[in-house]
Amino acid sequence: MWTKDDLQKLVQRQTSEFRLIIVSNRQPYIHDLVDGEPQYVVPSGGLTAALDPLMQACGGTWIAYGGGKGDKYIVDRDSRVMVPPDNPSYSLRLVWLTEEEEQGYYYGFSNEALWPLCHNAYTEPIFDLRDWQTYQAVNRKFADLVLDEVGDSPAIVLTQDYHLALLPQYLRQSSAPIITGQFWHIPWPHSEIFRICPWQAELMEGLLGNNLLGFHIGDHCSNFMDAASRTLPVRVDTEYNRIDYQGETTLVRPFPISIDFEDICHLSESVEVEEEMERIKEEWGFSDQLIGLGIDRVDYTKGIPHRFRAIGRFFEKYPEYMGKVVFVQAGVLSRSDIEAYQLLGGQIDRLVGEINSRFGYGDWQPIVYKPDDLPSVTLMALRRLSRFCIVSSLHDGMNLVAKEYVASRFDDDGVLILSPFAGAALELTQSLIVNPYATEEMADAIRDAVTMPSEERRRRMAHMRGIVRENNIYKWAARLLVELMQCARETNFRRSLYASATASRQISEAEHVLMLFDYDGTLSPIATRPDLAALPGETRDYLQALNSKAAYSLGIVSGRSLDDVSAMVDVPGLIYAGNHGLEIQWEKEEFIHPEALALQPVIDSILRDLDDRLSGYEGVLVEGKALTLTVHYRLTPESLLTQVHAGFDAALSDYAGSGRVRITRGKEVLEVRPNISWDKGRAIDKIASQFADSTLSVFFGDDVTDEDGFAAIRELGGISVFVGGAREPTRALYRVDSPAEVAETLRLLTEL
Repeated sequence: MWTKDDLQKLVQRQTSEFRLIIVSNRQPYIHDLVDGEPQYVVPSGGLTAALDPLMQACGGTWIAYGGGKGDKYIVDRDSRVMVPPDNPSYSLRLVWLTEEEEQGYYYGFSNEALWPLCHNAYTEPIFDLRDWQTYQAVNRKFADLVLDEVGDSPAIVLTQDYHLALLPQYLRQSSAPIITGQFWHIPWPHSEIFRICPWQAELMEGLLGNNLLGFHIGDHCSNFMDAASRTLPVRVDTEYNRIDYQGETTLVRPFPISIDFEDICHLSESVEVEEEMERIKEEWGFSDQLIGLGIDRVDYTKGIPHRFRAIGRFFEKYPEYMGKVVFVQAGVLSRSDIEAYQLLGGQIDRLVGEINSRFGYGDWQPIVYKPDDLPSVTLMALRRLSRFCIVSSLHDGMNLVAKEYVASRFDDDGVLILSPFAGAALELTQSLIVNPYATEEMADAIRDAVTMPSEERRRRMAHMRGIVRENNIYKWAARLLVELMQCARETNFRRSLYASATASRQISEAEHVLMLFDYDGTLSPIATRPDLAALPGETRDYLQALNSKAAYSLGIVSGRSLDDVSAMVDVPGLIYAGNHGLEIQWEKEEFIHPEALALQPVIDSILRDLDDRLSGYEGVLVEGKALTLTVHYRLTPESLLTQVHAGFDAALSDYAGSGRVRITRGKEVLEVRPNISWDKGRAIDKIASQFADSTLSVFFGDDVTDEDGFAAIRELGGISVFVGGAREPTRALYRVDSPAEVAETLRLLTEL
């Protein structure tokens, strides 16, 4: 199970070369005025719970709309304040909006157009041109603040939700060194619904400005990709869930959001909750009744009228439960300035009145309606008291109320009645899944929840608790971060090592730097034959000059044999590692991997067989390197490649499945190595272990065999650089175009 500490360690390990910036409409900390003094509150919800520890770990910046009445009293001249207030560790930077901007951007386009467009709740979206123009302007205002915050430093910008759909494209247009990701917290509609939006192309372009776009479930990903294919001239790859548009790629992935299971479970067991349960039973007049529960923000997507109709039908069909079952509906009113919400509030009030008037008697009312912002301890006590909880969403991205109910039931009791139109239904399969539009089935599900035997309730709840415990909010954030870092590795943003402000600062500030290089294609241009891959004279000079500095140690980690690579480079005092690190030579020490020595007769046998089979083909060179071998065929005519590959397969047929050798295909080369737990990454680890922990490790490479080295460098917190064209993917973070640019980087470093 992922924990807050696990997430923080992951952040520190993965994001050291980037600034992390989160952008959202909502703040993680809101400052209100209490008796004229600013005091902060933490808004409820999974977003802050997941991303706040992530930000505390990396010390980044969170940019959000400053909507608190006390916000302007606590920020500096750059509209910035350090948070959390009791342990400041990252920066909160606020965007200020006028009343007109808030009305058009938030209440207008976000919640009267996008919200109903994305939720199949049969509320017609309102597409107002002025609201759309304000939405564009506010998204640009957010983008300007992000770009001011980023400056020239490589950054990851993680945008939250539907309020900022245009932001990623605005950032991409700036050419700033940014990796962009966005999580869309609400559903994405079917393409036939999305196409009614007058600005569908602009919205789609905005979201395709992301390197990574996340939704709750796979269906929403599929809907988005289908909408993209029908809106813009894109290329959609449904196998890998990627969209290519105007030379850029957007990965589309499902990330089911969750909750802090352990925190909710711990709170539910507290003395405060036990005391609140007793208070509620006494003050609200609950004695022996079975309690049903609904906890929702009052919104037309939540199906509150639908569940009330089902409750009325339940008492109509099963009158024996009158006086024995009571349903509590808790939830705060929201967006009361919007007409659709005003109509909903009136509809709910009428239904509660009608049902209570029809079925209630004496002091008993079938529905207890609490449209108030109840304290969290009260909501927790209600979850503990309830026999069943109804989540009747007409359409929901996830619905965390369902998961919160499950997490609170440490007693493994209670029944969840869940709409199939909530994303949570894909995980919580042991709930009673019922269509909220099917009033008869909903009424029967309430009867089933009331009569379900204790053993079955506990079996179902224990299963759901295991799911929510494992797939918690920290796992969600970790998966999102890992995918973003993969985008960072695969994007064309990688720039020259020295051109990167972050990398050059790391090198200049390091006490000691270990710089390691592959040879062919990295220090020396690729040649038609291995013996022609000479090291340029100026590169040799820069290596010598840099190695003479006390703050630097340099080495070569090559697929060539040790004797060959040391002769080709010919710079005294360097560390040389040959045969992918199977043999390493320091100034006064040499290492040869013992398992490789034991397998040398096998390599020799394969070498003889390959030489016999391939020596007659034009352009083929079979190169024995003692512990490994390489077959070069760059100069082989295309017409002969089929025969050459057949020769490979025949010579290796007895060994390919033996587990004794490892076969790697590189840039028109075939390499055969002992199949032992060793590669360039392990060799780099061994070399780096000879230096102090404070040493900054750097590795340049150009081929598939260098990927293990890039991975090792990332684990060491170092700098990894891919040399060459657009081969994807690579684990390296930075990119330079050629060995000539490597030489230029060395030259610049000698001048530091």
